[in-house]
Amino acid sequence: MNQELFAIRLKKLRESMHLTQNQFGALLNIAQTTLSSYEKGSKTPNIDTLCNIAEKCNVSIDWLCGRTDLKNVENFNTYSEVFQAIVKVCKNVKFSIIEDSNVISNNDISQNYLEPGNAIVNDFFDRWRKVKEIYDDKTIDDETYESVVNSIINRYKDIKIIYDDNRIQAFNSPNSNE
Repeated sequence: MNQELFAIRLKKLRESMHLTQNQFGALLNIAQTTLSSYEKGSKTPNIDTLCNIAEKCNVSIDWLCGRTDLKNVENFNTYSEVFQAIVKVCKNVKFSIIEDSNVISNNDISQNYLEPGNAIVNDFFDRWRKVKEIYDDKTIDDETYESVVNSIINRYKDIKIIYDDNRIQAFNSPNSNE
């Protein structure tokens, strides 16, 4: 665990909830002095406390510990967070991104295919497919691939996701360049 990053994230989490150390400590059933030492980085919580923080604050333990920048994998805030998760999941899995689902053979049950019905997701997959093709052909190396994919993902960082009645909608934040 990255203790320094944990301390920073814990404090920012508390502040984002608009709670004092006393209030946050009461929520987590820990003393204010213990919370203070966590936020200063002078003390590290045990796994039970980490689980408690994650559960009560709806964040992932991996995020708290600095292993990922995704705060919560169940409710993403932006499309870039969704795409980061998809790329990470697919990193060690052999897969293809197809341009047209009509080319799928009816007899091909060995593969699962994702057919997004969202223009933003379609745009991401189209861009990612093109980069992945040249990566798979060994035209670009791992470092270049990672850099280009991160650049593509970054295009969507200002497009917020709105969850409404089990439907996902999107809107560009006021700071969006596109």
